[in-house]
Amino acid sequence: MSASLYKELFISLFKEGYFRVGLIILAALAALAVVGPFTAKYGPFDVVGPPYYPPNSQYWLGTDAFGRDIYSQMVYGLGNSLYIALIAGLLATAIGVTIGLIAGYFGGYADAILNLFTNTILTIPNVVIILLIAIYIPKQWITTTLLGLLIGLFSWPWSARAVRAIAMSIRGRDFILVAKLSGESPAEIAFTEVMPQMLAYIFLVFVLQFSGAIVADVGLEALGLLPYKTMTIGFMLFWAVQLSAPSYGAWWWFLPPGLIVMLATTALSMIAMSMDKAFNPRLREE
Repeated sequence: MSASLYKELFISLFKEGYFRVGLIILAALAALAVVGPFTAKYGPFDVVGPPYYPPNSQYWLGTDAFGRDIYSQMVYGLGNSLYIALIAGLLATAIGVTIGLIAGYFGGYADAILNLFTNTILTIPNVVIILLIAIYIPKQWITTTLLGLLIGLFSWPWSARAVRAIAMSIRGRDFILVAKLSGESPAEIAFTEVMPQMLAYIFLVFVLQFSGAIVADVGLEALGLLPYKTMTIGFMLFWAVQLSAPSYGAWWWFLPPGLIVMLATTALSMIAMSMDKAFNPRLREE
């Protein structure tokens, strides 16, 4: 895919209203994660007031059952949750693209073995695998980085299948035959000829992996797999559920972090839909 065609694709992408809105929401959340801690009056674990205190001028989003400031927890937790999702998204994309590219381009035994491996991982719920692994990991070892790596390590199969299908459709094109006749090795062709043709779709895969990782992170933490002494959005929701915040009417404890998760996943979904439309000729014609 030529540079001019990529330029045309990205111009059409920025014309999509959903993409612009999603990008604005995502940028706002990223800005809150970066700037928010500087605006927080307290640390995320500091006991600063009475428990279950509603939002007011001193505690902007109220306090939790321990008297900790919800706003401080949320802005610190947002950054950590986005970091976990970023690590997971990058790792899952790297594994999925590598396996899918090798299987799709080389075919034969490589495709059969890698496809069997991918399908085997797909049949096992990744949440179950991660929780089983976490049981044998000392609690103090569970950091945001490790949690991101665990999520990414078991979230790649669907992206591998998607990349495999694209690689299979590319390997029979004329420019691949020209590359073979020029003496390029199969590995060189796969990573210098085929892979560049899929860059737009690889970016789309990353966006979807990033979105899924946010949900997976919050879900795992809601089940109790919490990073050691680190505030995250999932950490907030875990304790809000454990201590029955809804029954006390403490909506400010679970609603703001819940809205953050909803906004992040909605923004990424809007971006992904716009990218799919921009990169898919059949959708662009509609």
